Amino acid sequence: MTEDKQADKDAKKEEGKEKKHLVFKTTPFQNVEPVFIKELNKVQFCAFGNDGSIAYHNEIAAGDVVYQPPPILQKMAQENFMFLPSKPEEYESTLRLTSEIYDFLYRYADYADEYRRLDVWYALFTWVYDLFSNLPYRRALGDTGRGKSRWATVLGSICRLGYIQGAATTAAPIYRLCDVIRGTIIIDENYFSRKTEQGQAILAILNSGYSKISGCVMRCVGDRYDPRPFITYCPKLIAARYPFPDEATEGRTISHFAYETDREDIPIHLKDEFWSESLNLRNKLLLWRLRNKKNTLKEDTEFLHAKINPRLKEVIYPLSAIIEDLNVKASLKSLTEILNHNILEVRSTSDEATVLSAILSMMSEQKSLTVKNISDRIKAFEPNYPYDFLPPKRLGWFLRNRLGLRVERVYDKEKNTNPYTVVLDGDFEKITRLARQYGVNEETITSITSITESKWCEGEETATQNKAIHHLPKIIEVSEVIDVIGWIKEVTQQGKEAISAPIVYGQIKQKFNDDFEKSMALLNWLTTEKIITVNSDTVTFNLLSAVFLEANLKRLEAK
Repeated sequence: MTEDKQADKDAKKEEGKEKKHLVFKTTPFQNVEPVFIKELNKVQFCAFGNDGSIAYHNEIAAGDVVYQPPPILQKMAQENFMFLPSKPEEYESTLRLTSEIYDFLYRYADYADEYRRLDVWYALFTWVYDLFSNLPYRRALGDTGRGKSRWATVLGSICRLGYIQGAATTAAPIYRLCDVIRGTIIIDENYFSRKTEQGQAILAILNSGYSKISGCVMRCVGDRYDPRPFITYCPKLIAARYPFPDEATEGRTISHFAYETDREDIPIHLKDEFWSESLNLRNKLLLWRLRNKKNTLKEDTEFLHAKINPRLKEVIYPLSAIIEDLNVKASLKSLTEILNHNILEVRSTSDEATVLSAILSMMSEQKSLTVKNISDRIKAFEPNYPYDFLPPKRLGWFLRNRLGLRVERVYDKEKNTNPYTVVLDGDFEKITRLARQYGVNEETITSITSITESKWCEGEETATQNKAIHHLPKIIEVSEVIDVIGWIKEVTQQGKEAISAPIVYGQIKQKFNDDFEKSMALLNWLTTEKIITVNSDTVTFNLLSAVFLEANLKRLEAK
């Protein structure tokens, strides 16, 4: 009897070891994709072998985890709310495939051709988006009856695992479906508003869902309220009547304006022919993904060095890396410049831009940057500016917390006062970087680089510059430093932002007649005082700091 009980216990242990953890979601494997087989009326997994073989499975096991297609995929595919391929089909070449996608988009949706050519590659991108850490959204804007929903349906029908979410969909199913499907979500006419709890939640999903690093929503689930992340990183197609109320969400989106079509060749209703064509393209795109999932994508170095908004560069770069057509790549570059200009146009009317314009104009006139002086200058610029923004106390908070500038009391000998003043610590490039970031007029920015007198320096920057002069190595003469800084100004004004490090070292050694000790002492001092920045084999000059330091050195030499 005892032996029988022991045998039962051993049998239960063995059964427990064999027990698998069942997961209803798409697999994390790049060579496995869900397909909908119409003849079986069933969603299965299509697995692509290393030898090119193709097999279909009801489930995929990985260790103690068994993946099965989520039941929601079955329901959505049957009701045509989700667009799944049925099997991999040959596409001959990427060029032939892109041509077929363009013709498909042209036949069924009418919008600007430059965006249609972009969407050809956006559709391809959705099939390999998991190879990237960031992605852009696509959106159509316009009033009712302008073809926004048609665009979203047509493009979404050939994107990877595309599925439709209607206007009444709340935040909870959005982030849960994003986590389960990991495909392309099509959001049609949802209400994006900061005034409602649901609107705020959906905007939060969009703000985080562009990045593989931050793209998740944390929620407590189960009886024990265990925290669980829901992944929201995936491509999104959005049809909306109005722009997003959040600038951050706008910065993640490539938008086109939809207009009422005058083409008579576009069908009013999408018939069986459309669904057959879209399925055929999805099947070809499935094979394209399976063949290209491990391709090493070439870096677009020209795009990486483009002077555009960093967030815009971050989300557009994946498209730039995947596009092979040079004409489309040039169109994307032009489109990116337009988007960057729009961002700067919006920012140029912001409070930050107004304050920075006032600071730059005062610097060009060599005025002390006291908070009161800045407030007075804003009043002079904008007589009708809201009064509650101008009092020094409010403005001081704004300078510290919105622009990241140091505001401290600085003693004024002439007036025997101790006013709150913006202290730049010699980092004048910070002001120009902020000004360009907020779209301040370029002429206003460059005006301060022509300052050669030291009157402004005698205000809040005198202490910082005098400290730098005090740290000047004793073996180096002031006149020698002035000579080197003069060469730095000359090189920078020729339009060279960075120069080869050996050339800089050679020039300084030449100034000191190959005196190694003096050359290295000056190089270390220039680096410490932020006059130059050494980046591996190049040297970048801080022109504004050099200009103000030169002015103080000349004043010291004259004394």
